[in-house]
Amino acid sequence: MIYKNGFLAVASMVLLAGCSTQAAQAGKSAKSCAERLQFAQKANDFASRNFIKNYSSDLKGAEAQLFLIQEKGPGSFSANYNVAERDYADNLQAANAAGCDTAAYPLSPIAEFKQQLGRLKAAQ
Repeated sequence: MIYKNGFLAVASMVLLAGCSTQAAQAGKSAKSCAERLQFAQKANDFASRNFIKNYSSDLKGAEAQLFLIQEKGPGSFSANYNVAERDYADNLQAANAAGCDTAAYPLSPIAEFKQQLGRLKAAQ
């Protein structure tokens, strides 16, 4: 009897967890095109602000950081860029699947970092 009650409790938790996961996924896919564009803009702003704050006058440091980002280095800075890049790509893919016009989307976080680095090189 104890095993039966324990099994029912575990089965109920699994069922509820599955339902909440499906609801969360449905909520993710229900984002509007405007919300997806806003997400892309925030990801780009994150990259731009972080570059300016940390590397606006440090060409060698920016080049080293780009290497770490591209190689998925262990540091928190490169990890944050890679997470932002993955989230941006997932958002872009979902926007395209939903039929959103993505022509006005800004650069991805890593592409923004590269563009800022190019501007820094050109200025020196």
